[in-house]
Formats: sequence, structure tokens, C-alpha cells
Amino acid sequence: MIYDLALNKKTHDIIVDNNDGILIGNAERVAQQMKTTLLEWLGEWFLNSQEGIDYINYILVKNPNLRHIQSILTTALLAIDGVSSIDSMSFEWDRENRQIAVTYTATTVYGVVSDMGVLGYD
Repeated sequence: MIYDLALNKKTHDIIVDNNDGILIGNAERVAQQMKTTLLEWLGEWFLNSQEGIDYINYILVKNPNLRHIQSILTTALLAIDGVSSIDSMSFEWDRENRQIAVTYTATTVYGVVSDMGVLGYD
């Protein structure tokens, strides 16, 4: 089984209990990895500048192509171990703040996972 360190859902900091990190697995791990995958910008991680989603060139642009965006995000989510399919994905744009809210439902080997995240500039 694959495990991950549990992250706080709002701050994304590692959750520590009694001076120990908490490990999560199964659907909870997959849901957390889906969220962190969508939050990672291309080039953000210094150890692998090719990892992440290219928000600057394809998503947070003046006239975004929704099909292309859906393809980019679906490909990123399907690369996560345990994700079988992306069943639905919808977008809500906040052009003024250059943000996009993504709501998705995915089938995983552990069951169905649904979430919504706001992506873009803080």
C-alpha cells in the first residue's frame, strides 16, 4: 500500500500529532494527491522544474480553451497512482482575480473521490 504524509486541507502544512507526522492511505491519500497535483505550478519544485501544470501559458490566459484545460488537468490527475478515471470536471472562472474553480469527480481503486479547488493567483 502507498502512504503519504497528511496535510492540513487549508494551509497544506504537514499535520503533526505527538511530534509525529500522520500517514494516510487509500482514498484519502489519492484525494490529497489529486489536490496537490492541481495546486502545483509548472517549474515550482526546484528538484524537477518539468513537473506541475502550466497555468501561465494555457489556463490563466485571456481566452482559455476549455477543452485543452480539461485535457491538461485530466492527464495530470490520471497520472496519480490509484486514479482509474475522471468522471466529471467543471470550471467556474473568476477573470478579475485570474482564478479558476475546478470541481471534479474521479473513480479510484478505492472508490469515488470528489473535490473542488480554487486554482490560480492568490
